[in-house]
Amino acid sequence: MKRIYYYGVGSLHNNESSVDGGKHIRLPLVESFRSVGFDVCWIGFETSGWVNNHYLNLLNLKSGDFSHDVRDRVENFSDSFMNDEKSGITAKARDHIRDNPGVLLVELRPKLDKPGYNFMNEYNVQMEFVYEFLNQNLPVFIWDQDGWCDMLPDDIKDKVVLLKPYTEIIDSSFPHQEEFLFGWFRPPFETRLRKLATNKKFDIGYCGNVYGRRDDFGEYFRPFAQNDKAVCVQGNWLRKKYDDRDFSLDNFPNFMFFGRTPHWSTLPTIALSKSVLHFSNPHQQNIGMPTARVFEALMGESVLFCTSKIRNIERFVPEELIVSSGAELFERWEKIDVDNEWDRVRTSFVKKLGVYEHTYDFRAQQFIRYLKKYYGETYDR
Repeated sequence: MKRIYYYGVGSLHNNESSVDGGKHIRLPLVESFRSVGFDVCWIGFETSGWVNNHYLNLLNLKSGDFSHDVRDRVENFSDSFMNDEKSGITAKARDHIRDNPGVLLVELRPKLDKPGYNFMNEYNVQMEFVYEFLNQNLPVFIWDQDGWCDMLPDDIKDKVVLLKPYTEIIDSSFPHQEEFLFGWFRPPFETRLRKLATNKKFDIGYCGNVYGRRDDFGEYFRPFAQNDKAVCVQGNWLRKKYDDRDFSLDNFPNFMFFGRTPHWSTLPTIALSKSVLHFSNPHQQNIGMPTARVFEALMGESVLFCTSKIRNIERFVPEELIVSSGAELFERWEKIDVDNEWDRVRTSFVKKLGVYEHTYDFRAQQFIRYLKKYYGETYDR
């Protein structure tokens, strides 16, 4: 069986700026699936949105130089497989799956009714697909990208394979669960990133939205503000909701807050930074999730400092780059900078994380292995 029906929320290119990220997860994985012989059918929610961020213009960064697009490599059934309200799947979808059997891969969405988000529709549609594939005795893999698996109904837990991009076990009632981490790849614009990285403009950068991270942001970045370092921040830290704008500008008035940016800008902005800092929200820390940001620092030709609060992070990041406080972070950062040891530290980071087992090509091989392990007869027919 060489067909994957891929359900997620977002887009199949990086020239948009919705809150639904994952471009450096989904796009390279699609390419790796294709390279090992899978046809990929997109059946998820497509999001759009674009902003002309003038900070990027000032840095002379252009979208065409950092484009990544897999739309021509994927069959797109997003519209025909969902009803007009995008609240359920169509009879055409059920018939097509029956006539063209394949594997369902779901990027899990939460069962949350949150104002301003489409979570409930996304959850309901994904569950319709899950039950349809199970009713047709077809393989179902659920990739729990944010640690929401405990929201899934009990009656499917022994019928699906749970893929974990984290290192701990959240819910032991899933009898079939396997580690399936995020990873890295060589972007088509790798040469441009390397050229950018020869002319660093920022001392340290951060890419990520607020979402429960204000305490850590204050802890780790305050020493950089006090020492007037050049800091760039991408994400929704300037939104008026929840006083995020006041928190950011009152405490860090000299930081360059980019605000909302298109997804293509992440890697070049990282390349312009001597280092980047990574801390995730408390839930992601507790489940030991090395988020996509960890691997983006590698691809972006930079050095990653990481909080020790993330369980098992030493599997992915050298010890000297794992810190427990803002004071420790700044002390280590300052020593590396004064001693001009960025190349040495970068080499150490690459040796630790830049190995084949953390590539998306390896993930595609893992997926085949899990498919054969749990659905051997189905895979081979």
